[in-house]
Amino acid sequence: MKVRWFRSATVSIESAAGTKILCDPWLTDGAYIGSWFHWPPLQDDTLDRVCRERWDAIYISHLHPDHFDRRTLSKIMRNHPGLQVVIPDFAHPWLRRAVLNCGVPTSKLSSIGRKERLRIGDVDVAVLTADACSPDLCGVSIPCSHATPNHAAIDSLAVFEADGRRVVNAN
Repeated sequence: MKVRWFRSATVSIESAAGTKILCDPWLTDGAYIGSWFHWPPLQDDTLDRVCRERWDAIYISHLHPDHFDRRTLSKIMRNHPGLQVVIPDFAHPWLRRAVLNCGVPTSKLSSIGRKERLRIGDVDVAVLTADACSPDLCGVSIPCSHATPNHAAIDSLAVFEADGRRVVNAN
């Protein structure tokens, strides 16, 4: 497998057979209400080049705008309307609703829960969330639990397996 870094947490995972998954696409400036910019500055054509590439799927780890950029995802979806988008199965539907509002058809949105795997081309994808963590283990003051979704964690990591190798994207 090959990992290619674009900027920030935006990377791609590509198997030897050519399956390509884009992770956490943020390729516009002005995240966090206009306060975050890429450094060094993005080349003017970076977003257009990524939009022209063939992707098999997009993985979005969480809702923060430097991982989930509405402008980047919307432009990619306009160029590739049938593209599959993969998100964690969080206790809250915030990320799901936001992704659907970017033009992703419901039929192309996959939410992966704990202990589940999704096959994309020749790549197996597993997503791990902190929704069932224990404050005693990690030291946070608010427990993460599906029983109290208002306090559930909103971050994840993904494990990609292909070509006899594993890549962990901890964003």
